[in-house]
Order: sequence, then C-alpha cells, then structure tokens
Amino acid sequence: MNIEILKDLFSAFNIILLFYILGERMEKRVTKKLRLVLGLVIAIMLSIIENSLHTHIIYSFISITIISLSAGRIIWKYSLKYCFIINCIFLSFISLAQVLACTIEYIQTEKFLLELPDNYQIQMLIMSEIIITIGVLISVKLIRKIPTQINTLNFVTIVIPNLISIIVMLLLGDKLYYSTYMFTNIESVITIMLAGFVLIIGSMCNVVLLEYYLNAKQIESEKKLQLKEMSLQYDYYVRLERDMDGVRRIAHDIRNHLEALRGSNDEKEKEEYIGSIENKLDRYESYCNTGNAFIDSILHRKKMDAIEQGIELKILADLRPFANMKNEDLCVVISNILDNALRECELRKKEEPGKENLIQLRAGKFRGFLSIVCENSIRKNQAKYVVSSREIQTTKPDKSRHGYGIKNVKNIVRKYGGEYSIQVRDGMFCFSIIVPL
Repeated sequence: MNIEILKDLFSAFNIILLFYILGERMEKRVTKKLRLVLGLVIAIMLSIIENSLHTHIIYSFISITIISLSAGRIIWKYSLKYCFIINCIFLSFISLAQVLACTIEYIQTEKFLLELPDNYQIQMLIMSEIIITIGVLISVKLIRKIPTQINTLNFVTIVIPNLISIIVMLLLGDKLYYSTYMFTNIESVITIMLAGFVLIIGSMCNVVLLEYYLNAKQIESEKKLQLKEMSLQYDYYVRLERDMDGVRRIAHDIRNHLEALRGSNDEKEKEEYIGSIENKLDRYESYCNTGNAFIDSILHRKKMDAIEQGIELKILADLRPFANMKNEDLCVVISNILDNALRECELRKKEEPGKENLIQLRAGKFRGFLSIVCENSIRKNQAKYVVSSREIQTTKPDKSRHGYGIKNVKNIVRKYGGEYSIQVRDGMFCFSIIVPL
C-alpha cells in the first residue's frame, strides 16, 4: 500500500478517535448526529489536505488543535478550556505513540526510521495507531470525569503538565526519526521510551488528582448545602407554626370582628376595617407547596417581598419532577428570574403609577420536558428593547458589574441540556425554560 494513502487513512481515523472522545458525553439526538457527521466530513477533508502538503508533525498537531477546539465548541457546545484539555490528552497519546513506535523500530533494526524503507514506516504507522486507539479506549472513562465547565486554576493544573510532556515527546520522537548522532546505543533509546511512559502517566495522574480534588470540593459544597437546606426548612416550619398561631388568634377573634362590623354604620370605616383584616390574612396565604421545601422557603420570601411592594405574585409550581436538578441550581434559576421580575414591576410602579403589576410563575413537567415559565408586567421602553434584541437590559447603573444573574441562569439551563426563550406577548415579559427529562 502507498504510504501517503495510509497516512491519509490514519489521519482520518485519528480525527474519528478525537471526535469519539469529544462526543462521548453527547446526548443521542438526531440533530446532534447530523452535526457530528458534518463535522467529521469537514475534519477528515482538512486532515487529508494537510497530509497531501507533506507538512511537519507540528503543523499536524496545530490542525488537530484547531479541529478539536472548533468542533468541541460549535458541535457539542463545550467550553474552550474543556476542548483544549481533551486536545492535549489526545496529542499526548499521539506523541507517545510516535516515540514508542520509533523506539521499537530502532530496537529491531538499530537504524533510525528516516534511513529505513517504506515497509518499516508503514509498520511504524500501524503500531502508532494501535497505541493511540488503546490509549483513547483506556482513558475515555477518565476523561468523562473532567468537568465540562472548569475554572482557570484547575485548567492550568491539567494543561501545563500535558503540554510539557507533548513538547518533550515531540522532540524525542523527532530525533529518533531524523537524527543519526543523537543516540549511540539501544539502551539510550529504551530510556527515551520509558521517559515517554513516565510523562504520559504523570499527566494522567494529574487528571485523577484533579478528579479527587473536585469530588472532595463537591462533597464539601453538598454538605454545606444540606446544612443550609436544613436551616431554611427549620426556619420555614418555625415561621409556618408562628403564622398558624396568628391564624388561630384571628379565628378566635373573628366573632368580635363580625360584631364590630355589624355595629358600624360607616361604609368607609367598614371597608378600611375589612381591608386591614385582609392584609393580615394575605401574609398567611403566602406559603407555597411545590414538593420542594427548600424552594418553598425561597418562594415564600419572594411572595412576602411582592406583598410589601404591592405586586401580585401568582405561583403554580410542581417541582417534584425536578428531582435530578440540584437544589442550588434550581435556586439560582428561580431566585434570579423572580428577582428580575420583581425589580421590573417595582420600576414600572414608579414610571407608570396606577397600573396593575403582575408576576406569574409556572413550573412542572410538560410533554417530556421540565418547564419553568415566568411572566411579568413590563415597561414600554424595556419591552421595545427585548423585542429588538431578544435580551434583557440590566437596569442597574453600573452595567459592567451587573447582569450576571440571567447569565448564571442561562449557564445552568445549558448545563442540563435545556433551552430558554425571551419574548414579550400581550404586554407581558415572558422568560421560558425547558429542560429534557
């Protein structure tokens, strides 16, 4: 077989292996499969063109990096940091495979690969592909444990050792292929092979250590969240008991209230008296029962804020189907969209006094999706901005330091593979979220 054709085939196969690692977390949807096929075709064509130009392996690595970053970002919507980590791990396997294959050929022939005929180079290519494939299949479970959203410190912790190992192994592989004076005996070449193993194992150990560190941090944060949940639930039930005492006192005094109303002939006085009783009762009707006591406590607080501001807040939510969604994520989503709705209604009250301000929150399972919909009254100028840009404009003075609430909501929605939409209909702003079960 022609060595150039074999190089093209193996380059295409390497891209398929890279896409296998990147797409391993991909949800099985038809649209994503189509995008995967399209991405593969483009990547393979680029790989074949690159081989036809007979470029050095460094340029091959650069093209693989471009493919992994662009495909990971565009097709699978991963962060660039995560794509670069996967790329570095994959390139580590390629550079290790090059070193090991060159070393094995040198041990067999005691000659450098450049001096050997094509059949030895074909042997080396086949060995390299076997090593790369084995490395990918072994490491894919480990790679799955790397978080797709990773902070800069953890990113640097993984990437720098990988980059060092890639550079060192590239230099060694290059010398094993081209040099006629660098190594004088088989022992020195075997030492190089062992060095390549040590470097790649060290890089993989780094990933394992990061995973253990992240697991420990997750356990710590979960414990803190559990304590917070317990505290909120305790406060919730204490307030509920206190309010129930208030209801019992009102029930005890209701006869006196009725007698007082019967004895009064002043209609205005009656209305004011009834209004004061209704205001007291509103507080005791502000509790929600969504099936999630943690979120119930938050919703109660938001409803109390709405009552104090004279805003009508209606909540119709069943959060029991949201069991797979972490409470802290659900809290961020619901708190931020309600905070934005309350703030918008508060501003509308000042700009357009006398108009009704309403917020409606609905959440539950709908046609195989988890759905959260929040509608609120909106000012005319803000409505025009939303219609034209499909985005929310922060109303806070320092715009560079605000607007992160909705960004956090969007990030959480994407984290669970969901979608969001922003629109204005019938004079109401509507923020809709759907997340696949």
